Amino acid sequence: MNLNNLNNIFTKIKYYFFRPLTYINIFFARLSKPSKLKILQWKKVISLFNEYDCKTLLEFGSGRSTIFFIKNLENFNEFLSINPNTEIKFTEIVREKYKSLNIKKNCKIINSETQISNISLKPAVNFFTYPFSDNYDLIYIDGRHNMIDELIKYLKKNNYKYKLTDSGLLNYTIIFV
Repeated sequence: MNLNNLNNIFTKIKYYFFRPLTYINIFFARLSKPSKLKILQWKKVISLFNEYDCKTLLEFGSGRSTIFFIKNLENFNEFLSINPNTEIKFTEIVREKYKSLNIKKNCKIINSETQISNISLKPAVNFFTYPFSDNYDLIYIDGRHNMIDELIKYLKKNNYKYKLTDSGLLNYTIIFV
């Protein structure tokens, strides 16, 4: 066995060892749609949004969380939800649901070109090809944990100061910029 294979195996073991509560979330997600833990996660995002008096939200990944935020967030100036072009049909479902709610809020649900990048030795969707504004108070990345590493690299490269906190139980990471 060569050194690259050993490094790949060690990386996988380390990833699964440090994220055991992910399996709890997956288990509960299969029991109910959306899971109770997912709803707690979304409520935590809303409480942080309100606590820090945020006005703008950028979400990577459109779906049930998008609709939950639209229904439950108040006092926001802009909400942008970005989904990959490969998921246009799913994004259309979310857009139709948003329209059916007849809620008049400044919300954009869009598709974007993305790249598949190797992030932490795993192929992942990289949204950084989209020219979004860097003026968002809160960024929510739903289900794309490897994007956190890319976001940290972006923040460091552009000399942003940030603080990172996370919860294994609720399966979220928060980056304060």
